[in-house]
Amino acid sequence: DKARANFLSETDGSGGTGKVGIKDIAIAKRSEYQKLDAEYQAMLKTEQPKLDSLDRVLGEMDTKMKTEEATFAALFNDGFLTRIEALSNLIKDNSALQFRYYLIVFILMLIELMPVIAKTLLPSGSYDEKVLLREEMEIDVAGSNMRKEQQLKELYNQMAFDNDKEALTAFFTLTKGDREEKMKAFSKKWKEENHQTFDGLWEKMKKEIFTKQEN
Repeated sequence: DKARANFLSETDGSGGTGKVGIKDIAIAKRSEYQKLDAEYQAMLKTEQPKLDSLDRVLGEMDTKMKTEEATFAALFNDGFLTRIEALSNLIKDNSALQFRYYLIVFILMLIELMPVIAKTLLPSGSYDEKVLLREEMEIDVAGSNMRKEQQLKELYNQMAFDNDKEALTAFFTLTKGDREEKMKAFSKKWKEENHQTFDGLWEKMKKEIFTKQEN
C-alpha cells in the first residue's frame, strides 16, 4: 500500500520530485509497487487456504464455546455435583493443578489414617495389653459358659431318659399280673368255644394284650 501511494503521489506531483507525469522515478516506484503487489498476491494465494482453515477452526471453537456456555447456564447451580464437575473440568487439562489437587487429597487421607497407622506401627502400651487380656478372658468365660450349658443339657436328657426308663419298667411290672389274668381269661374262653382255632386265639391276644412297638 505504501509503494502504491508513493507511485501515485509521484505521478500526480503531490509527492516525491513534485513533477506531474510518469518519469524515471515514477517508473521506478511503479516497478517497486508492481513487484511488491506480485509478491503479495503470490503470498496471498499460498496462505489464503491456511487462513480459511484457521477461520473455520476459530468458528468451530466459537460455536463450541457458545454451546458449552448455554449448557452451563442451563444447569447453573451451586450444588455438590456441580462443584465436583467444575473441579474435574478445572484440573482436567492442567497438570500443575492436578498435582496439587491430588497432593492435597493424599495429605487429607494421611491425616485421616494417621491414628490407624500409628496404632499399627507403634508398640502397644499397657492399656492395649489390658484390653487384649480382657478380650481373651471374655472369650474363655464365654466358651466355659457354653460348655457348662451343653453339659447341663446332656445331663438333663440323660436323667430324663433314666426316669422314663424306670417309669416304663414299673408300668410293665405293675401290669404284668393283669396281663396274665387276661391271657388266662382268653384261654379259658377259647377252651369253652371249640369252634375257634388256635390261630384265631393268637391273633385276638396280640390285638388285645400285646404291646404295640414304637416306630
